[in-house]
Amino acid sequence: MAESKDIGEEIAYRIQADATHVYFNEGSGTSAVHRLPRDLSGARTTIVTGTEVGALGESVKNFVIDDTNLYVLANNNNLSMRVRRRAKDGTGAVVDVVTPQQNDGIGLASDASCLYYCSSGKGPGQTNKVWGVSKTGSNQTPNVIVADAVSCLGLGADATHLYYAHSGKIWKVAK
Repeated sequence: MAESKDIGEEIAYRIQADATHVYFNEGSGTSAVHRLPRDLSGARTTIVTGTEVGALGESVKNFVIDDTNLYVLANNNNLSMRVRRRAKDGTGAVVDVVTPQQNDGIGLASDASCLYYCSSGKGPGQTNKVWGVSKTGSNQTPNVIVADAVSCLGLGADATHLYYAHSGKIWKVAK
C-alpha cells in the first residue's frame, strides 16, 4: 500500500533518496531543498534555503546527492547560474562549486568525482554546452565536455560515460 506525507508544498520538482532520507525541492518562490526520513515520519528539515542558493534571486532547478553532500543547480532566467554544495545534513557553509555563470542551467548529474551540468540554450556565450567540474573544488572554471548540446535538459552519468538529452535523442559521450 502506498504511503504519503503532506509536505506543505504544491509541487516537489525533484526527489532523490539515500539510505536514510528522501530529499526534495519545493516549487515555490523560496525554492529550498528539504529532507524527510525515508519512512516519511517526523517533520521535514531544510537543507538549503532560497537565500542560500543565490543572492541574485536564483531558484533551484535541479539537485543531486552523494554520500556526503547536496549539490544544487540554481538560476534566475539567464542573469546568474550557480552550482553550489552543502553537507547533506544542512550543516556548514554553502560553497560555489563553479564560478557563477550567465546562462539558463537546467540539467545536473554526478559520478564519484565530478559534477556535470548543461543549459537549455539561453544566455550569452555559455549556452548549448555540457560542462564538467570536480565535486571538491570551489569557484572553479568548468571544462566543456560537449560543445553543441542544443536545448539540453536532462543529464546522467556512470563511471565511463555521460548521457544527455538533446534534439529528441539520448546521446552518449565517453568521459
